[in-house]
Amino acid sequence: MGRHPQRSDIVKYVAGRAARSYTRGRNSLLAVKARYDPGFLFWAHAAVGSDVFWKVGENRALYRV
Repeated sequence: MGRHPQRSDIVKYVAGRAARSYTRGRNSLLAVKARYDPGFLFWAHAAVGSDVFWKVGENRALYRV
């Protein structure tokens, strides 16, 4: 009989698929962001590219990196 996949195997598989999919999408979205906002002036907490030039400090202030 075949082995049933363990929960950890499933989690690794799903995480790997999500990471590959996210990376492909992220790269194209970063290209769009760079085209329309070349100075990365606009920022949103969960937006693509938010980690490129901006950092949220300990006091929750936004700092340019």
